[in-house]
Amino acid sequence: DEQKGDGSGWYGGAGLGSVSFDVKGAGVDESFSSFGGFGQIGYAINENIAIEGRLGTSGKDTRNLVTDPAVFGVAVPFSLDVEADHFFSVLLRGSTSDLGSGFRIFGLLGGTSIKSTVTFAVVGVPLLDISDTESSLTFGGGVEKEINDQLSLGIEYIRYYSDTQSGVE
Repeated sequence: DEQKGDGSGWYGGAGLGSVSFDVKGAGVDESFSSFGGFGQIGYAINENIAIEGRLGTSGKDTRNLVTDPAVFGVAVPFSLDVEADHFFSVLLRGSTSDLGSGFRIFGLLGGTSIKSTVTFAVVGVPLLDISDTESSLTFGGGVEKEINDQLSLGIEYIRYYSDTQSGVE
């Protein structure tokens, strides 16, 4: 953290948390969730505006399901694995000035490119492995607390990806 008196300068950090995917279509309407994380590097233009890059990934979540007989004519047990192989985001970050006691509220807006993989298996045998890279509008916000000049902790919600046409959010 090399910030100058006007609040400008480089910063870096990391984040950990839950990564969720909602998959809808072809008789499937499921939410998948796994542990994920990211590293970030940014440049604060001043104390309220920054540009930030993030690179992250998530673990895999598996659901054991059964096909809907009305859709496929027969009930067949199958599994779906969903994971974010990696994502890269460029974000504009706007934040309030210190609200007192080192607290700030911030918003994020930008874009994300995400490579995700969905694996379809029947009786444990992978039949279809779909990897795709897509881009999406990204937005979110949160609150952070400055611990000292070199460290702050925060909590945020961010929506990295949404594609209502393919049914993945």
